[in-house]
Amino acid sequence: MRTASYNEVRTVERVVCLTTGHLLKDPDAAAAAGVEPESVPDETEGVLDHLAG
Repeated sequence: MRTASYNEVRTVERVVCLTTGHLLKDPDAAAAAGVEPESVPDETEGVLDHLAG
């Protein structure tokens, strides 16, 4: 890994990259998609239940 070779990250550390594609960065595009947002509980189990359907 390039960052490890430059001593930016130790080889025993983990690096996480989070990418998004949820239109939150472009509210006009989200509105044009025509899907109303859904309320989701603010706890892990509630979110998992919601995703499970």
